[in-house]
Amino acid sequence: MAGRPLLLSFDEMPEWFRHESNRWVLHGYRPISGSARTSFSSWSYIHNETVNIYSHLVPAIFFLIGEWYLQQYLSSRYSGVTGADFVAFSIFMLAAVMCLSLSATYHTMMNHSQHMEHLCLRLDMLGVVIFILGDLVLGIYMTFWCEPLLRNIYWSIIGLFGGLTIFMTLHPKYQGSKYRVFRALMFVATSLCGVAPLIHGIKVFGMSQMMRKAFPYTMAKAGCLLSGTAFYITRFPESRYPGKFDLWGSHSIFHVLVVCAAVVQLIGYLDTFDYAHANLTCSSL
Repeated sequence: MAGRPLLLSFDEMPEWFRHESNRWVLHGYRPISGSARTSFSSWSYIHNETVNIYSHLVPAIFFLIGEWYLQQYLSSRYSGVTGADFVAFSIFMLAAVMCLSLSATYHTMMNHSQHMEHLCLRLDMLGVVIFILGDLVLGIYMTFWCEPLLRNIYWSIIGLFGGLTIFMTLHPKYQGSKYRVFRALMFVATSLCGVAPLIHGIKVFGMSQMMRKAFPYTMAKAGCLLSGTAFYITRFPESRYPGKFDLWGSHSIFHVLVVCAAVVQLIGYLDTFDYAHANLTCSSL
């Protein structure tokens, strides 16, 4: 298929595709390609997945470049920076890259075939789990700056739940509607692993110190994610104005808010890192 193909309406797409898609998006669909090359060539023209692709592809590139820049920044600004500091930040940054790039890949390849759409959707969900874990790893590292035992305990807990969630996400046996609720509960359980360290931190250090340990930024991140989820669930504005938001809509807004959440949390962790290096001295270090 050379050049830009004729874009299709929702009703012209195969039944399996319509079943998985947003019925309020009426036009701008790419034909089923059956070819990875053809699907990736759609980066060069505008269709109803263009914004969904680039809203995560571009930030993925920036996070990848930012990972290298962050290493240089930490080395030049802090004389006492450690290898563990570098690793913790790298985990967060590379987890963000993985999440965003797998999302962009899914939205690129979803018109390939039914099998490829299902496979890439699982990889997209894998990226979400990876970013949740990467965020929690750095968050716990910052919260329990001088408490390695507590860090290790919480890391073990999130590793357990994260591993189970990844298994459920990728294993073919647990796909389909039969296990949908259980898969969702595993995602929720993994995400909630971040609540316990926050509550524990408030109890141990007090709210005043937790306010310097990225707590306000974590709340802002939660606000971004909850707002994005509200758009995702309600499918507003296209559900209110069908056909008017075919090129961008609820999912695009959700994507942007996810990126905002990641950026806000990163700023919070950098602020926490600055506070910790200036004010916290660990006797065990």
